[in-house]
Amino acid sequence: MDRRLFLRHTPLLAAGVAATATATSALACVPTASPRVNVKDFCAVGDGVTDDTAAINAAIASLTSGGVVYFPPGKYLITSTIVLKPNLTLFGESRDTTALLAGTNGMVMFQLVFATRSQAAIEIRGLQFNAHARPSITAIGMVHPDDVLLSDLLFVGCVNNVDVDRCHNFVIDGCRSSGDFAALKAGRLNFYSTVSNPTIDPYPYCFAVTISNCFTFNTGTGVVGPCISLNRAVGANVINFSVNDANIGGITNAVVFSGDCQGCSMIGGVLGAGQVGITFEADATTIAPSFCTVTDVDIDQFRTAGIRIANGLMITLSNCMITSSGAANSAIGVLIEQGQGYIVQATSCHGFTSGHGFLAGVNVQYTSVVNSQFWNCATGVGIVPGGTATGFNVTGDTFVSVTSPIVQALPLTNNLVRDNIGVADMI
Repeated sequence: MDRRLFLRHTPLLAAGVAATATATSALACVPTASPRVNVKDFCAVGDGVTDDTAAINAAIASLTSGGVVYFPPGKYLITSTIVLKPNLTLFGESRDTTALLAGTNGMVMFQLVFATRSQAAIEIRGLQFNAHARPSITAIGMVHPDDVLLSDLLFVGCVNNVDVDRCHNFVIDGCRSSGDFAALKAGRLNFYSTVSNPTIDPYPYCFAVTISNCFTFNTGTGVVGPCISLNRAVGANVINFSVNDANIGGITNAVVFSGDCQGCSMIGGVLGAGQVGITFEADATTIAPSFCTVTDVDIDQFRTAGIRIANGLMITLSNCMITSSGAANSAIGVLIEQGQGYIVQATSCHGFTSGHGFLAGVNVQYTSVVNSQFWNCATGVGIVPGGTATGFNVTGDTFVSVTSPIVQALPLTNNLVRDNIGVADMI
């Protein structure tokens, strides 16, 4: 080509190259429609510094009828709430390699709110929700969702890992919670109902919540607590939940059932160190849990009690191991303050050298302590006199190295104490 002709067309060539580069860049962030999208196709960076909020929102918005949102390995900074919609699956490569970082104090990272009970059909898995040194973070907040599955998630330094106001069929499986190794504590799983009047809301409960194979651990900063809180839950199951050293200083309750909880259970798991291991109590409505069970749980070193029933109806504790290493760590194995219809069976209380293995208050009625063991306790079974206390059955229990096996100031009428090892029959 003639040199003069080449120079004459050089500006046009340069402009063409620039236009092509601009078009290519723009097209890179406009993927073709698909029921499965990658957030990086919408220009998410995942470097932990760039704000990826808009890119994630764009990826979700592109799925007009729901679909799958994939997060490749990386750290995605979020500065405002990501609003979810029904029929979504959001997943990362793994909870150790794919993290969502909170970028604003007190924010809710993922949120889904319905005015009334509605089908959510949400699945979230393989992601880490990291408070990123920000205080008061809620990782996932929802109101009135049906059908939610959260699995293989890691929550780091969030106050509320999951915060749900009324729901139906909500499953959390294989998730972990920890502090941030600096200042923030491990967070909680929080289920509750802000409505108790069925004329206002015909579904004022958390129905069919399952929390399974989850673990909360103290990294040196403690646990917010309760690790799991269930208020107005119906048919909720906590299965194989463990907490390690719930709080330095012992001020955290591990698992709390409150208000009108019906037919709930905790099965399996290990709870270690805090204020109370498992609590049943009334809420502001004054209604207390009923027809609930605790089975096969190991509980160690809680300062007030391993299991505390402040109030309730027909609650059964069975095959539990409750231990203490001394008065500094726990005073009571099982503490029942009021209510009726309790069964404590095949349960071992050990090491309450300055307290009670079992203690019932003045307004406890119709309670059985059967086939259980009390070792190295100041008092094995204590029943506080007065009030309406009546209908106790203490049968088939074993007392070993117990200073006062049974302290019972009740009249013998309507109470039965017999066939125990280590103490004579009292009726």
